[in-house]
Amino acid sequence: EQFALRLRSTVSHLKSEQMKSCWLQLPIALSSFAAVANTNEGFTFHHAKDDYVVLKLWLREGEEDKVPDFATHQVGCAGFVLNDKGELLVVKEYTGNRTRTSSPVWKLPGGMLDLGESFEEGACREVFEETGIACDFASVLCFWNRHGLTWGKSDLYVVCRLVPKTLEISADEEEISDCRWMPLSEF
Repeated sequence: EQFALRLRSTVSHLKSEQMKSCWLQLPIALSSFAAVANTNEGFTFHHAKDDYVVLKLWLREGEEDKVPDFATHQVGCAGFVLNDKGELLVVKEYTGNRTRTSSPVWKLPGGMLDLGESFEEGACREVFEETGIACDFASVLCFWNRHGLTWGKSDLYVVCRLVPKTLEISADEEEISDCRWMPLSEF
Protein backbone atom coordinates (compact mmCIF):
# COMPACT_ATOMS: atom_id res chain seq x y z
CA GLU A 1 0.00 0.00 0.00
CA GLN A 2 2.86 2.39 0.84
CA PHE A 3 4.46 1.64 -2.52
CA ALA A 4 1.20 2.38 -4.36
CA LEU A 5 0.73 5.68 -2.51
CA ARG A 6 4.33 6.83 -3.08
CA LEU A 7 4.19 5.84 -6.73
CA ARG A 8 0.94 7.76 -7.26
CA SER A 9 2.50 10.82 -5.60
CA THR A 10 5.66 10.53 -7.74
CA VAL A 11 3.73 10.17 -11.00
CA SER A 12 1.53 13.15 -10.11
CA HIS A 13 4.61 15.27 -9.31
CA LEU A 14 6.36 14.28 -12.57
CA LYS A 15 3.29 15.20 -14.59
CA SER A 16 3.09 18.60 -12.85
CA GLU A 17 6.75 19.16 -13.80
CA GLN A 18 5.85 18.48 -17.48
CA MET A 19 8.07 15.37 -17.60
CA LYS A 20 7.57 13.11 -20.62
CA SER A 21 8.17 9.69 -19.14
CA CYS A 22 8.87 7.86 -15.92
CA TRP A 23 11.12 4.85 -15.40
CA LEU A 24 10.75 2.36 -12.56
CA GLN A 25 13.57 -0.11 -11.87
CA LEU A 26 12.73 -2.90 -9.45
CA PRO A 27 15.16 -5.46 -8.06
CA ILE A 28 14.00 -8.98 -8.90
CA ALA A 29 13.08 -9.57 -5.24
CA LEU A 30 10.48 -6.77 -5.56
CA SER A 31 9.29 -7.60 -9.07
CA SER A 32 5.80 -8.34 -7.70
CA PHE A 33 5.45 -4.55 -7.36
CA ALA A 34 5.34 -4.42 -11.19
CA ALA A 35 1.73 -5.60 -11.06
CA VAL A 36 0.87 -2.76 -8.68
CA ALA A 37 2.60 -0.20 -10.92
CA ASN A 38 0.74 -1.54 -13.96
CA THR A 39 -2.69 -1.82 -12.39
CA ASN A 40 -2.63 1.46 -10.46
CA GLU A 41 -0.64 3.77 -12.77
CA GLY A 42 -0.43 2.08 -16.18
CA PHE A 43 3.30 1.22 -16.19
CA THR A 44 4.37 -1.35 -18.78
CA PHE A 45 7.45 -3.55 -18.97
CA HIS A 46 10.38 -2.10 -20.88
CA HIS A 47 13.15 -4.61 -20.25
CA ALA A 48 14.69 -6.98 -17.74
CA LYS A 49 18.16 -8.15 -16.83
CA ASP A 50 19.43 -10.88 -14.53
CA ASP A 51 18.64 -9.07 -11.29
CA TYR A 52 16.09 -6.35 -12.12
CA VAL A 53 13.11 -5.33 -14.24
CA VAL A 54 12.44 -1.89 -15.72
CA LEU A 55 8.99 -0.49 -16.37
CA LYS A 56 8.10 2.76 -18.08
CA LEU A 57 5.16 5.13 -18.18
CA TRP A 58 4.55 7.75 -20.86
CA LEU A 59 3.25 10.79 -18.98
CA ARG A 60 1.96 12.95 -21.84
CA GLU A 61 -1.65 11.93 -22.39
CA GLY A 62 -2.78 12.34 -25.98
CA GLU A 63 0.81 12.43 -27.27
CA GLU A 64 2.62 9.59 -28.99
CA ASP A 65 4.82 7.53 -26.67
CA LYS A 66 8.38 8.34 -27.81
CA VAL A 67 10.24 5.91 -25.53
CA PRO A 68 12.15 3.55 -27.83
CA ASP A 69 11.70 -0.19 -27.50
CA PHE A 70 14.48 -2.06 -25.77
CA ALA A 71 16.68 -4.53 -27.64
CA THR A 72 15.03 -4.32 -31.04
CA HIS A 73 18.08 -5.91 -32.69
CA GLN A 74 20.61 -8.57 -31.99
CA VAL A 75 24.07 -7.88 -33.42
CA GLY A 76 26.39 -10.51 -34.79
CA CYS A 77 29.54 -10.67 -36.81
CA ALA A 78 31.54 -13.09 -38.94
CA GLY A 79 35.12 -13.27 -40.03
CA PHE A 80 36.10 -13.40 -43.70
CA VAL A 81 39.59 -14.90 -43.30
CA LEU A 82 41.77 -15.55 -46.36
CA ASN A 83 45.18 -17.20 -46.12
CA ASP A 84 48.14 -16.57 -48.47
CA LYS A 85 46.94 -19.41 -50.75
CA GLY A 86 43.62 -17.66 -51.41
CA GLU A 87 41.74 -20.13 -49.22
CA LEU A 88 38.80 -19.04 -47.08
CA LEU A 89 38.31 -20.23 -43.50
CA VAL A 90 34.88 -21.91 -43.32
CA VAL A 91 32.94 -23.93 -40.76
CA LYS A 92 29.96 -26.23 -40.49
CA GLU A 93 27.99 -25.89 -37.28
CA TYR A 94 25.98 -28.51 -35.48
CA THR A 95 22.23 -28.11 -35.88
CA GLY A 96 19.39 -29.33 -33.67
CA ASN A 97 19.01 -29.23 -29.92
CA ARG A 98 18.41 -32.86 -29.05
CA THR A 99 20.02 -34.66 -31.96
CA ARG A 100 23.16 -32.92 -33.11
CA THR A 101 23.73 -33.22 -36.81
CA SER A 102 26.25 -31.50 -39.01
CA SER A 103 24.90 -28.65 -41.11
CA PRO A 104 25.14 -29.34 -44.85
CA VAL A 105 26.17 -25.71 -45.42
CA TRP A 106 29.65 -24.20 -45.12
CA LYS A 107 29.63 -20.70 -43.62
CA LEU A 108 31.93 -18.05 -42.27
CA PRO A 109 32.83 -18.46 -38.60
CA GLY A 110 30.94 -15.99 -36.44
CA GLY A 111 28.25 -15.33 -33.88
CA MET A 112 26.63 -12.78 -31.59
CA LEU A 113 28.55 -9.88 -30.08
CA ASP A 114 28.92 -9.72 -26.32
CA LEU A 115 27.62 -6.63 -24.54
CA GLY A 116 30.07 -3.76 -25.07
CA GLU A 117 32.12 -5.64 -27.68
CA SER A 118 33.18 -3.99 -30.95
CA PHE A 119 32.83 -5.58 -34.38
CA GLU A 120 36.61 -6.02 -34.49
CA GLU A 121 36.78 -7.70 -31.10
CA GLY A 122 33.73 -9.88 -31.72
CA ALA A 123 34.80 -11.12 -35.15
CA CYS A 124 38.30 -12.00 -33.93
CA ARG A 125 36.91 -13.66 -30.79
CA GLU A 126 34.32 -15.71 -32.65
CA VAL A 127 36.83 -16.90 -35.27
CA PHE A 128 39.30 -17.89 -32.55
CA GLU A 129 36.66 -19.65 -30.41
CA GLU A 130 35.27 -21.64 -33.33
CA THR A 131 38.46 -22.42 -35.27
CA GLY A 132 41.49 -21.72 -33.08
CA ILE A 133 42.78 -19.24 -35.71
CA ALA A 134 44.05 -15.98 -34.19
CA CYS A 135 43.44 -12.95 -36.44
CA ASP A 136 43.92 -9.23 -36.80
CA PHE A 137 41.04 -7.00 -37.89
CA ALA A 138 41.47 -5.35 -41.31
CA SER A 139 38.08 -3.83 -42.26
CA VAL A 140 34.33 -4.17 -42.38
CA LEU A 141 33.31 -5.81 -45.66
CA CYS A 142 29.52 -5.72 -45.54
CA PHE A 143 26.48 -6.02 -43.32
CA TRP A 144 22.87 -7.03 -43.64
CA ASN A 145 19.68 -6.72 -41.68
CA ARG A 146 17.00 -9.40 -41.30
CA HIS A 147 13.68 -9.07 -39.50
CA GLY A 148 11.22 -11.29 -37.67
CA LEU A 149 13.62 -13.49 -35.73
CA THR A 150 13.19 -14.82 -32.19
CA TRP A 151 10.78 -12.67 -30.14
CA GLY A 152 10.18 -10.47 -33.19
CA LYS A 153 13.69 -9.02 -33.08
CA SER A 154 15.77 -7.93 -36.05
CA ASP A 155 19.29 -9.12 -36.79
CA LEU A 156 22.16 -6.85 -37.79
CA TYR A 157 25.08 -8.97 -39.02
CA VAL A 158 28.49 -7.55 -39.94
CA VAL A 159 31.16 -9.38 -41.94
CA CYS A 160 34.72 -8.31 -41.14
CA ARG A 161 37.84 -8.98 -43.20
CA LEU A 162 40.39 -10.56 -40.89
CA VAL A 163 44.05 -11.39 -41.46
CA PRO A 164 45.14 -14.72 -39.96
CA LYS A 165 48.08 -14.68 -37.53
CA THR A 166 48.03 -18.48 -37.27
CA LEU A 167 46.95 -21.15 -39.76
CA GLU A 168 46.56 -24.38 -37.79
CA ILE A 169 42.90 -25.20 -37.21
CA SER A 170 41.67 -26.38 -33.83
CA ALA A 171 37.88 -26.45 -34.12
CA ASP A 172 35.56 -26.14 -31.12
CA GLU A 173 34.14 -29.67 -30.99
CA GLU A 174 31.06 -28.57 -29.05
CA GLU A 175 29.87 -26.04 -31.65
CA ILE A 176 31.66 -26.85 -34.92
CA SER A 177 31.19 -30.14 -36.78
CA ASP A 178 33.78 -29.35 -39.47
CA CYS A 179 36.24 -26.60 -40.28
CA ARG A 180 38.72 -26.11 -43.10
CA TRP A 181 40.54 -23.79 -45.45
CA MET A 182 38.53 -23.88 -48.69
CA PRO A 183 39.55 -22.46 -52.08
CA LEU A 184 37.59 -19.23 -52.48
CA SER A 185 36.31 -20.37 -55.90
CA GLU A 186 34.84 -23.52 -54.30
CA PHE A 187 33.04 -21.52 -51.63
